[in-house]
Amino acid sequence: MAYAMDTKGRQKSKGGKQIVAAIDIGTTYSGYAYSFAHDFRKDPMKVYGITNWFPGTVHLVTSKTPTILLLNNDKTFKAFGYEAENMYGELQPEGVQKDYYYFKSFKIVLYNSLELKGDTEITDAFGRTMKAVKVFSIVIEYLKDHLYGGLKHILLDVDDNDIRWVLTVPAIWNDSCKQLMRDAAELAGIQKENLIIVLEPDAASLFCMHLPVARITMEGNMSDSMRVSPFSKGRKYMVVDAGGETVEITIQEVIDSDKPNTLHSFGGAWGGTGVDAAYENFLTTIIGEKTYDRFKTESAEDHIDLLRKFETKKRGVIAGKTGKDVIKIPVCLADVYQETTGKGLKDRICEIREYQDKVKWNGDKIRLDVDIVKSWFDKSCTDIVQLVKKIFHDDKSVGVNTILLVGGFSESQMLQEAMKRNFPDKRLIIPEEGSLMVLKGATIFGHTI
Repeated sequence: MAYAMDTKGRQKSKGGKQIVAAIDIGTTYSGYAYSFAHDFRKDPMKVYGITNWFPGTVHLVTSKTPTILLLNNDKTFKAFGYEAENMYGELQPEGVQKDYYYFKSFKIVLYNSLELKGDTEITDAFGRTMKAVKVFSIVIEYLKDHLYGGLKHILLDVDDNDIRWVLTVPAIWNDSCKQLMRDAAELAGIQKENLIIVLEPDAASLFCMHLPVARITMEGNMSDSMRVSPFSKGRKYMVVDAGGETVEITIQEVIDSDKPNTLHSFGGAWGGTGVDAAYENFLTTIIGEKTYDRFKTESAEDHIDLLRKFETKKRGVIAGKTGKDVIKIPVCLADVYQETTGKGLKDRICEIREYQDKVKWNGDKIRLDVDIVKSWFDKSCTDIVQLVKKIFHDDKSVGVNTILLVGGFSESQMLQEAMKRNFPDKRLIIPEEGSLMVLKGATIFGHTI
C-alpha cells in the first residue's frame, strides 16, 4: 500500500490521514482506540489508546468504561462512565438526583426502533426525555476529547484534519440508525468528510484476519477441510458478538484478503447483564423485593459497589470448578433487611429449603455452592446457544463451519464452554481480549478505506 506524506513529513493513511481513531459506543461499555499510518504499514495490529478505566471503589480495571451519561439539569455534560455512576450514587442519598439526567443502557433504544427520526427521544432513569441524537453526540464528544487528551499527553501535535474517525455500529441497524450516528458525530465536532461508519462484525473479523495463526485459539473436531484458514477468500463463517445487553450474530463471507462482507444478521437482547439479573434475583429471593428496593434507593453507592464486585467475580467463574465460592456483600444490606423485617439473615436463609446447607451469609460475605453461581449463567448461555442452533438450521448458514466468538461476554469461560459443548463439529475461534476486537478492527478498517 502506498502512503503519502503530510506537510510535516508524516505518513498518511489511504484516506489521507496520519491517525485513524475509532469510537465504539456499546450497550454496556464504551471506549476508543487509535493507530498511526506509519505504524500500520509495518504492523496493522499496533493500536494505542486502549485506556484502563478504574471505578475507584473496588479492585476492578476495564478496557472500556460503562455507557452511562450524567447531565446537569440544563442538559449540559456532567460526567460519563464510572465517574457518572459514582456521582449518581452520591446524589441519591441527598435526594437531588432528579435534578440531573441519568442515561444508562440507552443504546438499546436504537435496537428497538424500526423507524428513527431526527426528533426521536431517549428516556432517562426518571422519565425525563432528550433527543437521541443529542445524547449520542455528547458521548461521542466526551470520548473524542478524552482521546485528544491522550494524544496531548504524549506531546503529539495534531488537529481535526489529521484524524480519520471511525464509528462502529451493529449490522442489524437500519439506515436511519446509522444516519442518526453520523448526525451525532457531526454535532460532536467531527466533520462528515473525516468520518466513516463500520459494521461491528466486519471490524471484529478484520482484526482477526490480521492475527497470526499462533494467536488464534481454535476449538472443535476439525476435518481436513476445516484446517485451512477460516479467512481465506470465499470462505463463509459466523460471527457471534456477545456483548453486555445484546448479542448480534452475522453470517460473513471473505470477498478479499482484508474485506469481510456481512451477508445476514440476527440479534436480540441477550448478553452478560443477564447474569447480573440472575444474581440480583438470587438476592431478592432471600431478602425480598421490598428490602432490596429500599437498599437500592437508600444505599445507592453500596448497590453500585455490590454490582461492581460481582463483575469482578463473574469474570473469574470457571466452568469446571466445584465446591464452594465466596461473594462480597455490603454489610448494610443485612442491616436494611433487619430494619425492614425485624429478622436476621441467617434465620431467613434457614427458612429457604433450596438454600439449606448450600448458602451461608456472614457479615459482608456469602459462602455458597459454586453450582449456584454457575446457574446464574444458564439463561444467557442457553439463549445464545439456542439462537446459534436456530441460525445453523437456516439455509443461509449452508457451508458455514466456523464460529468467531467476540464481545465482552465472549471472555466468559462459562459461555465458551457452552459453545464448545453444543457445537463440537464446528471450528470455534476465541480471540484473546474479545471485548476489544471491534474497536481494534475499526482502526484497521479506517486505514484501508
